[in-house]
Amino acid sequence: FPLAFALAIFLTVAYYALDHFNPEQQLRRGKLKMNGYPWIFLNQHLEHGLGAPFMILFTYLHLPTETVPTYLSIFIVAVYLTLYLVFIHLNWVATGSWPYPFIEEIERDAGSAAREAALLGLV
Repeated sequence: FPLAFALAIFLTVAYYALDHFNPEQQLRRGKLKMNGYPWIFLNQHLEHGLGAPFMILFTYLHLPTETVPTYLSIFIVAVYLTLYLVFIHLNWVATGSWPYPFIEEIERDAGSAAREAALLGLV
């Protein structure tokens, strides 16, 4: 449960904080809309915006009131986040592209050290 909760909250918060209002992403979505994806803007809200509210509802309805995260739960979340960072870096090595434009913007404006600090700050 802690991993699912963390990911759902992160998905919603990170999308609206970093991706939704990004001008480059807005241009990409506009091009997709013109190229036959008329619901791209709604799609992005449905994919990212419902994670946090649904997880909070699930937590409220299905879990005991006294839940304390265990060391195993914290370890699982840490392993997932580490693997995520490894795989986005492997993707960059293979393709030369980051999965989100804000990563490229940080790297372009402040360098690779700032990029890594931002990625670590996100996780």
